[in-house]
Amino acid sequence: MADETKESREPAAPAAPETPAAAALVEALLFASGRPVALDRLAEAAEIPLPEVEAALDEIARRCEAVGRGIRLDRVAGGVRLVARNDFDVPIRR
Repeated sequence: MADETKESREPAAPAAPETPAAAALVEALLFASGRPVALDRLAEAAEIPLPEVEAALDEIARRCEAVGRGIRLDRVAGGVRLVARNDFDVPIRR
């Protein structure tokens, strides 16, 4: 169709947290915890729905994959936590 809208030609954007600060809030909660936190507890503490917590975690993980980052999101049985990248084990242990 010649009158196809711009929206229909562009690929869908990845899901992002609905609350703009959701990723920052979830990241702060994980940092403050220092140990794995269950997703339902994150949702409760952040006062946001579980799907939004999951979207925020996806965003945090994506950001942590960037070159030059020293941390990564670690998904462990029943929860998530922020940990140092394995590349930095030796300096951290010193």
